[in-house]
Amino acid sequence: LTWETISRPVLKETTYFRPLVFATYVLETKYFGVNPLVSHVVNILIFIVNIFLAYFLSFFIFQKLKIKNLAWLVAMLYAFHPTLVESNAWIAGRFDLLCATFLFSALLVFFSRKKTGIFSDLLICSLFILGLLCKEMAIIFPGLLIIYYVAVNHGNSLLNNIKDFLKNNSRLLIFLFLTI
Repeated sequence: LTWETISRPVLKETTYFRPLVFATYVLETKYFGVNPLVSHVVNILIFIVNIFLAYFLSFFIFQKLKIKNLAWLVAMLYAFHPTLVESNAWIAGRFDLLCATFLFSALLVFFSRKKTGIFSDLLICSLFILGLLCKEMAIIFPGLLIIYYVAVNHGNSLLNNIKDFLKNNSRLLIFLFLTI
């Protein structure tokens, strides 16, 4: 488990930087050898965790919107949606799975916090960093936060919602953008 091993590009002549996923591959190989069954089982376990995270995320969103709880339906749609087959069937799909795990976890911390605090902001930022170390797609996270805030605070105008979000979450946004 060396830095060279986990920081090398995914493909030659690319600049992908995904060391966290490569670290899981290296550790898996170290303890179980080269065994595709183990890799598939690990991916399935990560996917099951993501299903539960999707459930809890939708639960918080439905609760905030005062809509009848359909979190189980969201979790089942996530679990059986055909576009997610590839990330589970291919061992290389772990990039997407781990990125989703960390972004879902960061969103869950954001949704479930009672008030803003430096500890929750640092935890959200840390999960965001872990997501970035899995796949570059995690860069969309700050935008997801703004979209969520605007969606659940639909009583105000769009511009007022964005202003409120920026005012109430300025420290978190500063941490996130310093991370990038």
